[in-house]
Amino acid sequence: LESVTVTGNTAVNGGGIVLTGVPGDYYISGLHIDDSVIADNHATADGGGLVVPGEGEDIYFATYLTITNTVISGNSAGANGGAVATFKGPHAIISVSMDISGGSLHHNTAGIDGGAISLNDGTGLELTNTSLHDNEAGRDGGAISTKWGGMTLSNSALYRNRAGANGGAYANYGSGTFSAMNSTISGNEAAAGGGLYSKVPVYGASYRLADAVYSEGIQLSYTTVAANSATTGGGIFVYAYLEYSDETFEVILPELVLTSSLISGNSGGDCRNAPGSLYIWRSAGFSLDSDWSCGLDQPTARPRANAALLPLADNGGPTPTHALAETSAAVDIIPVGQGGCPQPDQRGVARPQHLRCDSGAYELDSPPLECPLPLTAANPGQLTHAI
Repeated sequence: LESVTVTGNTAVNGGGIVLTGVPGDYYISGLHIDDSVIADNHATADGGGLVVPGEGEDIYFATYLTITNTVISGNSAGANGGAVATFKGPHAIISVSMDISGGSLHHNTAGIDGGAISLNDGTGLELTNTSLHDNEAGRDGGAISTKWGGMTLSNSALYRNRAGANGGAYANYGSGTFSAMNSTISGNEAAAGGGLYSKVPVYGASYRLADAVYSEGIQLSYTTVAANSATTGGGIFVYAYLEYSDETFEVILPELVLTSSLISGNSGGDCRNAPGSLYIWRSAGFSLDSDWSCGLDQPTARPRANAALLPLADNGGPTPTHALAETSAAVDIIPVGQGGCPQPDQRGVARPQHLRCDSGAYELDSPPLECPLPLTAANPGQLTHAI
């Protein structure tokens, strides 16, 4: 679908578009949507704008969905996925690869989970250069809800989303990694996990915990999580619990990994690990928080630091960012060649701008010093500042 508008439609599932398979078959399908608008559609159940269902007896359903430079807005679902949803029936195996690049998903609503996007078993999501804002879920995942699936976020922004219970921007249940690079999560609201929420069951016998291996649950690199709010865990809330004891299972514990990221100014605390949680916290260096709550124990980390963030704004690039004031503790703390120093930042500005890189999604690009008049024999000038 290219340069089309899908609007004002209603259905039980997939108010605007349904991408489905044939019961009893091995079914592979795909859909590409480009430069389009999906707006003001409604589903009484799942997927107000679009749904990918896996239904039927013993069906293996594999599909890919790519959405580029498309606006998905004002859609609603009575249950899950105000804009986009995937789900599977009890006898289906579903594998969905979803790639969204450019455009925005905004002002979508869901009665239960996933104000914009709700993903279930077997779905992988990649978001690049995309904004998700002003979406709302009645329960979990104001912007995105995932169950037993993973997602990556690159050069994107999740902001001003709201959930009635958990995960103002993002909520996850089950295994699967949330990975963000050069992205901003700001101004989201929930009761727990104003920005990010992760609840993961751990399988195996309790006596094998000492021999557990680790798997990344949330991984943030050069990402800014700021100005979110919740009763507990305003920025990030995680909880891993022992589901049941079975000594045949290798125990795998999820990790929260922070690399060169900035967690600051979140109401209800920057980070929160639930009481008794088995979630492992790991600082990979050069990260900041504003209240000493994110387990930043690396020598290069800066807990309880002043990030000196400016308000979320259009600072160039495809998605909004929090600019750094020149006084920010995040400026010029990462030596080139250490901590990755990826090219470029969220806006597309090259790193580093000075001798070192900045932590978070924004690289401070102060203008060079200028001399107001040319220095000549007739106008020798006077040197007052030197570097």
